[in-house]
Amino acid sequence: CEVIVARMKAKGAGYTLKDQKILLNNVGISDVAQGYDGNLYFADFGGGWSVNTNGSIQVIRPSKKDLQKEGKALAQLFADGFAHRSLSELYGFLNHADQRVRQSAQFAMVKKGAQSVEKFERALNDQSFSLVAKLHALWGLGQMGENGHLERVDPIILTALTSTEAEIRANAARVAGTISLQSSIPILIDLLEDQSPRVVSLTAVSLGRIVAKGDEQVVGAIFEAVSRNAGNEFDVVIRHAHLSALDRLATIEQILARAQSESVEERLVSVLALRRRADGNLITFLNDPSPLIRRESIRAIYD
Repeated sequence: CEVIVARMKAKGAGYTLKDQKILLNNVGISDVAQGYDGNLYFADFGGGWSVNTNGSIQVIRPSKKDLQKEGKALAQLFADGFAHRSLSELYGFLNHADQRVRQSAQFAMVKKGAQSVEKFERALNDQSFSLVAKLHALWGLGQMGENGHLERVDPIILTALTSTEAEIRANAARVAGTISLQSSIPILIDLLEDQSPRVVSLTAVSLGRIVAKGDEQVVGAIFEAVSRNAGNEFDVVIRHAHLSALDRLATIEQILARAQSESVEERLVSVLALRRRADGNLITFLNDPSPLIRRESIRAIYD
């Protein structure tokens, strides 16, 4: 077996492989975990397909003393836990370098209740905080919204939707959808035209979660966004987001109304939406001028 370290990079609304390298090979590894102490732990099943007694836990440890020291401190931090810590301590941990610390601090703050809303809002505006720290604050606000504090987090999420940072806008859109923030709908409609593919993608998905089925304005806005996703700017992740939203929102009549659209992408997404519902109206597209749409219609009917 080979253990490969792969790094990703942003590409449009999604991600693609940046590079990769082999960390270990010729070892029967079935699982890998990073310990709080900074070590990498590998479950070695001993090779072969039959039950044997050769299994073991293999460990790779940092060779640098300073990294070993940091690992020891981090392990102790988790051994001590987070529930007993003050809100000020947890606030500082939101900006920690280790994702597990940030997430644990976020969850612990949420459990402290309403008093954490102000801290999360402050973290969003703290210029000394990293982007990922702000995202944890935003996700924490989403949890607070689900836990009965929707009125308090509402204006904060609306402000985040207009942030100058694209990733903040994108995740604010995600959070708005998760907590069904009705007041965000007008802003989300506008964000369907955002310059960031990530924002457009997560906005479409969220609208699908918030809006009532058959809403003419939103369905129309999503179909307009569908037709913009074409040419050199086409993004398959955005297509999937549009499709997910339309599957929840659009009626059969609204989908069929796009059968004569000049946009190939609109007609194709309409076919895919009908395919999800196994709807017999797919025959409408069998005479489409686009060979691609005719093929997809046939495949959908066959399925």
